[in-house]
Amino acid sequence: MVRPSSVAEMTYDLHGEWDRRNSIGSIVQAHTNLTNIKEAADLLWRVGTDPGKVVMGFGFYGRTFTLKNSGCTAPGCPFTTGGTSGPCAHTSGYLAYYEIQDLLDKNPHITPVHDKDAAVLHFTYDKDQWISYDDKTTFKQELDWARSVDLGGSSIWASDQDTYDFAAHAALLGKANVTSAQEKVKVRSLSVTQAVLAESVARSLNEGCYRGSECVNLDIAQVTCDRGYTLVGYDKDKCQKSKKNYGQPICCDTDSAPSTCQWRGGGRDCNGQCHSGEIKLFTSSTGGGDYNGFQSESATKKCKRGTKAFCCEDSTFGNLTLDCYWTGCDGSCKDGEVSVAEAANMNGKCTVFHHTMHYCCKDNTVPLKDCHFATDNQGDSLTGCNWWRKKALCCTPQGTPAASCDDMDLCKIDSDYCDTMSLDTDYKKLGASSCARAVFEAVDPGKVAPKSKFDTEHVVEKVIIKILLRSAVTGVLPSGSLMKSAIIDGANFVKYWDKPLSALNRAPSIADGDALIPNDRLYSALGTVNNRATFLLAEKYLNMVKGRIFKMQLKDEIFNGFITSPEDAKKFDPALELAAKTGTGEEAPFKHIRLAIGVWNYLNHPEVLSRVDTVRENLFAETIVLAQTVPGFKSLPGILKDVDADWYRVAASGTRDWVATQLMLMSLRYMGSRAANAEVVHTTAQLLKNQLDDIVVPALKALKD
Repeated sequence: MVRPSSVAEMTYDLHGEWDRRNSIGSIVQAHTNLTNIKEAADLLWRVGTDPGKVVMGFGFYGRTFTLKNSGCTAPGCPFTTGGTSGPCAHTSGYLAYYEIQDLLDKNPHITPVHDKDAAVLHFTYDKDQWISYDDKTTFKQELDWARSVDLGGSSIWASDQDTYDFAAHAALLGKANVTSAQEKVKVRSLSVTQAVLAESVARSLNEGCYRGSECVNLDIAQVTCDRGYTLVGYDKDKCQKSKKNYGQPICCDTDSAPSTCQWRGGGRDCNGQCHSGEIKLFTSSTGGGDYNGFQSESATKKCKRGTKAFCCEDSTFGNLTLDCYWTGCDGSCKDGEVSVAEAANMNGKCTVFHHTMHYCCKDNTVPLKDCHFATDNQGDSLTGCNWWRKKALCCTPQGTPAASCDDMDLCKIDSDYCDTMSLDTDYKKLGASSCARAVFEAVDPGKVAPKSKFDTEHVVEKVIIKILLRSAVTGVLPSGSLMKSAIIDGANFVKYWDKPLSALNRAPSIADGDALIPNDRLYSALGTVNNRATFLLAEKYLNMVKGRIFKMQLKDEIFNGFITSPEDAKKFDPALELAAKTGTGEEAPFKHIRLAIGVWNYLNHPEVLSRVDTVRENLFAETIVLAQTVPGFKSLPGILKDVDADWYRVAASGTRDWVATQLMLMSLRYMGSRAANAEVVHTTAQLLKNQLDDIVVPALKALKD
């Protein structure tokens, strides 16, 4: 029998946004609590566990919530969803220690509340955001208790969540200065930021690469790279006096090793720069030569100034920019394309009068964003750089190709889709695509043949009418919050809602239905057979997921602040487990995640947003008509305003939470996995996580009387 040498007690994450699915209810509670920690430890003492073998965990982060009522901020108050994601961690319900400190630095008026008995710190910010976390005060309380019962040690999750000056480490250790090794890292922290960013862009390329510290014979495979790694180059920096076949080996994980690498930079100043589509892995003043087929622009001649760069091709770059190109001078992009960058004179043939060139990419989905010239000679300026220097065009990849996601029939994955929705058309086959691309395809009905394979899409879901009426009668908004407008007596709806009213004789006509019936007037505003101007033809499954997102959940016939999950957990969990066990089929658990993100890309598209606003304005106009003519309906326009804003906000935050949770579940299931698809799953999950900030409420027009 194997006896463990220690036990790691996870004394953080006691509570979080997942509590909304627990029997305790959706109430805010601290994710660390010394009272709870002591009670948990008592269970260990009862069975004779040696305290000296117990390691206590400390979290360098806080758990956040969005309060249901901003006036109720104490532990035990209700919440609706996880808190807004931070600027760096990009995770709803979570702020890293450095994000917490930045928040406090920028808001000096915030005074955290300290519960001394439970060793808990918490505060509210941005009106309805609530967070609990640890600092030096609560760390000390927890450590004092740990020492008093002779615990064996401590662990941290995670050191990289700390500030650049290691404030959390210092707080936990009770020292002003951290270790010498950390001090060295502190000095280098800013300089390595760019390397970290490069790694996140090409994780599959350089995550498993290293440069050996000793000179070895490059002809002997047994001494060059570790098992599972492939030699992709070498560095002569520490081996200048050694034979030609000796060098510091550069090795990469065999499963993801790049096919082409070389040292770039030469001359006296070197200034090694990687070319388009390459990633810089290492730098050196010497670099490697052309021995054994390896490449270098300047052999092993040492730089007088500057450094050489070891550059490897990023296998994803070609796929990313496959449909992108530079126009000629004064050129423009074609229909279906978008300009992601501009240049004044890329080829030396443009003039001051005819100069603008565009870098055009397909607009479904745009692969690059935030393009800018950071350092070509002219870039987007009419004046060039001196001394033959050039500017670099830098872009952020958006939806880099990752796991292949072939089209699949969601009815086979989740029969609930087909049980509850009309599916008279077939899915439009788009071919294989990346699981990291949350794409959508919307088409104007007037430009498509009647039998085209799309679903007719109400840009504003028809369920809005039912939601409006439920809020009007109960006074509760989709978020679970109380609305500001006066409620409408349910008896008035029973009396007037679906019956002709002579008072509406003078009201404007409607496209379909009976203009004298309030119900018909509102539904007509959403789009009908004779009012098709706002309809779009959208991909069937995106339309389905959109319908589920905007269908709010009920508890005791009252809204509880939750969307209907885009995919049932009973379907997702088996699909994830099957993919992890077989090493294939990862497209199944990713499918709904992509579609959920795609819904918000769709709604934020200018053409779609324009139609959404038109429908909202038409619907609001009808509520004004009813308020002026139907007894007891005076507050209906105000109720629609309340519901409209709240509905979109809950739908967006609920989608963000759901996507973040699904990606976390996938990452946890594949943690340490050796499955054949593990790397592609981790890469795809990270790329989709980077798109969480795209899940935002569209810039809707304000509804005006």
